[in-house]
Amino acid sequence: MTLLLSATLASALAQDAVVVPPPSLAADPVRPDAFSRHTSVVPDTRKFSGQRAILVASHVRDPLVFRPAGSDEVIAIVGPVWGMTGGLAWSNGPIAVAATLPAQFAIGSDLHDDRPASALGDIALDGRFVGLDATSAPVGVSGQLRLTAPLGGGDQYMGQPGFTWELLAVGEVTPASWAICAAIGTRGVPEVEIPGQSLDDLLVYRLAVSHALATGGLTGEFLGQRQYQGFVDDPSNSPLEVLLGGWVDLDEDERHTLRGALGWGVNPGIGSPQVRVLVGVGSLTP
Repeated sequence: MTLLLSATLASALAQDAVVVPPPSLAADPVRPDAFSRHTSVVPDTRKFSGQRAILVASHVRDPLVFRPAGSDEVIAIVGPVWGMTGGLAWSNGPIAVAATLPAQFAIGSDLHDDRPASALGDIALDGRFVGLDATSAPVGVSGQLRLTAPLGGGDQYMGQPGFTWELLAVGEVTPASWAICAAIGTRGVPEVEIPGQSLDDLLVYRLAVSHALATGGLTGEFLGQRQYQGFVDDPSNSPLEVLLGGWVDLDEDERHTLRGALGWGVNPGIGSPQVRVLVGVGSLTP
């Protein structure tokens, strides 16, 4: 759910005119984490050795909408999106690297009657260093860097117009069968001008709480970001989202995992959807 654009778009829609799209922007800032085994998006501080592959199917409804002033109408600039994200990670001791690539197979919109579009998202390269492992230390600590490069999804509002970077500091505690993980950092993005506002660099913060059960567990994740420009009084590029889900270990040595989550946006912000569904599998090879 989002407030976006200006009376220019409202006027064009009311007259059935051709809408000139704004510069490309990423309507969905959420990407599955390739290092974590239990949570869907929030990173953890746990080492692993070998290669980990993930494949995550996703459905996101209305991450980018426009609400005309004085009207209850909601116009989905980006409506239902069906996609898949693949990722491959490699780790040796405290150092890990990964690559993830999302593909959107169907991108709906209220702006036209054409069949749903498709697009590749931005490819991401991640690096992680675990200073303290939460499974062996009272407090887990890690740092994570992400670099992304555009692959052409910008014309469907699903990719950035240029390179981006994100740096996160991650802390984790594991009392009994619980795990609490918090991450805070910054994301650098190309500045995008749209009518009435500017989209720019952001503060990123995330929180996850998980509870292990016999052969799996339950998770709750909170995802947020806040644009530095207009930090206090402009929530339009500052989405908040909740994800509730869990994981199931598919074998006794916990090398193959099924995980999933159901989420929704809790405020109006670019990328804050009505509904998000994630279902994926992960496999660890020594």
